[in-house]
Amino acid sequence: MTDNHILSLAPELLCQVLASCESIQQVISLSIICKSFYSVWITNSSAILPSVAPRCIPGFDEALIASRVTSLVKNVILDGKTPPRSDDIDIASFLPDVSRPTVSDMPYVMHLHKLANLVEKAYLDGSVGFDRYDINWGMEKDKSGRGLPSREEWNQNLKQSFHRAIFRVFLAGPVIAGWYLEPFSTNGTPNILPPDMPLRLRMFVQDLDPEEPEVELKDEDFAYLERKSIAFDQTINARLSAPQGEIFGSLSSWLISSIREHVTPQDMVWAQEKWPTWPENLELFPRLSFLELAGATLEETRAALREVMRMVVAYEYLANMISNFHDGLGHGRDGNEEDFEPLNIFPNWPQSSTTTAIILGVYQLEDLRIVDGVIVASPGILEPSTSAEILGGEHVPLPVDINRVLDAIYRESGRVNCINGALTPPPNLQLFTYILDRYFGLQFSEGYMFETRKYNSYFDNLLDNATVFNNCYSLRHPGRWVELLRPRSESRVYSYRLIS
Repeated sequence: MTDNHILSLAPELLCQVLASCESIQQVISLSIICKSFYSVWITNSSAILPSVAPRCIPGFDEALIASRVTSLVKNVILDGKTPPRSDDIDIASFLPDVSRPTVSDMPYVMHLHKLANLVEKAYLDGSVGFDRYDINWGMEKDKSGRGLPSREEWNQNLKQSFHRAIFRVFLAGPVIAGWYLEPFSTNGTPNILPPDMPLRLRMFVQDLDPEEPEVELKDEDFAYLERKSIAFDQTINARLSAPQGEIFGSLSSWLISSIREHVTPQDMVWAQEKWPTWPENLELFPRLSFLELAGATLEETRAALREVMRMVVAYEYLANMISNFHDGLGHGRDGNEEDFEPLNIFPNWPQSSTTTAIILGVYQLEDLRIVDGVIVASPGILEPSTSAEILGGEHVPLPVDINRVLDAIYRESGRVNCINGALTPPPNLQLFTYILDRYFGLQFSEGYMFETRKYNSYFDNLLDNATVFNNCYSLRHPGRWVELLRPRSESRVYSYRLIS
């Protein structure tokens, strides 16, 4: 058929031609050929995008939801208001089945897609400064006996799963940010410290040198924050923790539903035939016992558990790939740390324009862009001489370093932060500890965490191994296996209650 014949087709058929494209770029290229294609594209974009976008954007549904929720929360904050709490955000209303994707949705979705591609590249190449113990698996033939996936397996199933995990992490930050911004808001305006905040805590928040704090928090400061509903209580039994249920409950429920909806036949085969992946696991550890999800089979529960652990991997890699503008301190990041060299990870990686995100554990608006293969955040730095930063062309109050406040609670409060002398998971991982406990009756193994100055390296052994894609409860360290998950303890020792 000649070009003239194609252009003479009825609009309904031209719409089908556009909907059959393999990428958004192909659609745009066709739409500028002539007025007929352009008119069909502009008029029917909401019908064309659901067909085309999933072909070129793995995990498109989650990317769209994350972009829409982030835009909602961003607009509320830039309007000078505290964002809604998680239980006031109806995540399902942002689904493409409920509200079809539009052309205006796509720029932010494409930005998230580019960020996800970079995180995937770092994971496959073992970058971001982690020592992979000479694995260098990078899609090569696995010689370690750890069951690493082939390139074909990755592209057919695991790529989609990993990108969904990344987008779910991008969604989590804005959904629960309102809870963490509220204690540092006045009359609903975020980052304006309330007048009843204790003076010592106010000085701590305004101390812009996280490396050498001049203020030490006391019990009354922690008590003030607890009154503001931040979930500092980190009981193992998350079902007994009302603050955690309020903050993480609705988000966790949606995440589990989404995970179950996207369980694939390949996942079911894995859960039935390859659990656990390595025979020696059975010799070292008993078969992991956990709660089965309501209405789910054992295999579905196994597959869902693995997806949760992939979210942990996605979060840790994303968090480690973000560097503050000009290597500034703040939000738990330090680009100059000896074991973390973020610059020039992938120097030839395409630069990207700026997009706004609210990262889990940071809970503040940040502009992200890719520079020299690094995700650079601004206003990630906290400048003492600056009373306001510019975000997306808008003036916003200087962000409170919520990550640092949580760190102070975790390390300096004198509260119970250990199980039998072993460090418990830090506050920025509470979403995952809640999901593991609430839905699977599991916890991270005592002793797996180890103390570092920052959050970044808690899961370095998890990230060093590609095994999370074929296993999710034990890891291979050099020369030995270690447990990552185990059934929950009946103790309430994950607690920040004051020690009398």
